[in-house]
Amino acid sequence: MRRTSTVGTRGSRRRALAVLAVAAALVAGLVACADTPSSAENIVRQFTASMNSRNAASAANLTDNPAAARPVIEQMLADLPAEDIDYSIEQVATTGGRSGNVSLEAKWDFGDGRTWRYTTDGQLTQLSIGWRIVWSPSLMVPNLGVGQTVHLNRTDAAPPTVLDAAGAPYMQEQNVHEVRLDPAQVRDPAETARRLAAALAPVAPLVTDASLTSKLADAQGKTVDVVALRDGDYAVLKSTLDSIPGVVVAEEPQLVLVNRLASSPVTSAIAARWQASRDATAGWEVTINDPDGTRHRVAGEQGPPPPDLATSVDPHVQIAARNGVVGVAPPAALVAFRPSTGQLVAVAQNNQAQQEEGIVALEQADEPGVIFQAFLDAAGVDQNDEDAVTKAARQLGIGVDIPVPGLEVSTGNAGDDGVTATTYGMAVAAATISVGALPHPVLFAGDAGAPQGDPPALPGELRDKYRTLMHESVQTGALTSLRRHEGLDALTGQVVSTKPNPPSWLIGIKGDLAFAVYVASTDGASNAVIVADQFLRWLERPPSE
Repeated sequence: MRRTSTVGTRGSRRRALAVLAVAAALVAGLVACADTPSSAENIVRQFTASMNSRNAASAANLTDNPAAARPVIEQMLADLPAEDIDYSIEQVATTGGRSGNVSLEAKWDFGDGRTWRYTTDGQLTQLSIGWRIVWSPSLMVPNLGVGQTVHLNRTDAAPPTVLDAAGAPYMQEQNVHEVRLDPAQVRDPAETARRLAAALAPVAPLVTDASLTSKLADAQGKTVDVVALRDGDYAVLKSTLDSIPGVVVAEEPQLVLVNRLASSPVTSAIAARWQASRDATAGWEVTINDPDGTRHRVAGEQGPPPPDLATSVDPHVQIAARNGVVGVAPPAALVAFRPSTGQLVAVAQNNQAQQEEGIVALEQADEPGVIFQAFLDAAGVDQNDEDAVTKAARQLGIGVDIPVPGLEVSTGNAGDDGVTATTYGMAVAAATISVGALPHPVLFAGDAGAPQGDPPALPGELRDKYRTLMHESVQTGALTSLRRHEGLDALTGQVVSTKPNPPSWLIGIKGDLAFAVYVASTDGASNAVIVADQFLRWLERPPSE
């Protein structure tokens, strides 16, 4: 029978017991350390550091329920867009057993003086892996419950009104019906575009099937904004819109014209200034939201109501200008000033001009043609003398930087490459002839532009010659067809070109109104005289008509 030695076995057991004793001592030491306030405090410090660095996963892992904590912390970090987050420890205390208490101070800095401060209380527990913070939504925000979310919201006082030159409402915020296209619901883009454009044609002629098809192609699956409809228009079109696949309608507040017939290319600039005023006075709030969307405000302050926005627009002149430019087929534009004040009272262009890049009335330049040549002749300027021609143009404001605060404008160019003018620039010239000095244009009350670069003044005797030219043109010259408009002085002329149907211009002064008309292509049925005549006819009607 084979005997087994026990010496090695006993030695191994002794060594094993010794190792176990050392290990037990180490464990006991670790547990003792874990029982100290400093180790519990260390966990809390890690938690505050994780929150301050916006690390939701790390913060959640320092709680006893990371799976529940992480989505709550992530939601707060996403919907409270703070410039800086500062969580700090107010107090950490352990009971000597396996539990404790913690108080945290929180500061959310949203910028622009918007700061949210509060204190929360929570509990600590000791698990096998060490101390952890007992998870509860109220650890993040006092009284935050399960299923609730936290949000930073903008608040606005009553919206301001945009006023016209007479102080009457020109634009106001109203609820409108936003017509949109959802690409996911559009089965046949071409057919949907065709039907929607046809439905909107009476109220939105610039919405075409081609423009809608292009927007859908570029949408990359996102919803496409089409047009905003007022209640009356939407009521008429609702059944038709409901029948077109992919059309969705949402009711939203929007700044709209009180009288849509007074529309102008500058209304977008007015809306931008109005929005900037609202942004500057906006308030804020932090809310706890229930699952059904009910809001409970916990912090914030209401901003003051912004003042009404006064503009120089004269709706009666604007409507007349709009009715003038729609009377011709080519792109056409009209700009009008009050020379005595520099007020920009009307800017209009027809649908054909709207489809071109930029605002034709304010930015697109062309040769000033026969009108400018007539001024050169009256001034005795040799058209081959570039310096003299440039000076003559700049005396009228053409080629001079004359800004309108809030708008992108150009008067044109005057220099080595010749002279070009915009409709805005030609209206500046008419205003200059009217009062003898370059205007300081105003769109927003109290915010006038000024000519830049020290342009040469228009001599009084030269101004008188120019005004006489305009007067005689209406009384006995090329514009006798406009003599019915009492008090009108005007000049008209085409751009000298070898091309058929070149552009035509007209500048006019009637009382305290100076204006310019541009038509991109002239023939028997389309020219600047036709536009000016229609403009003045509408202007002479009572505003109520």
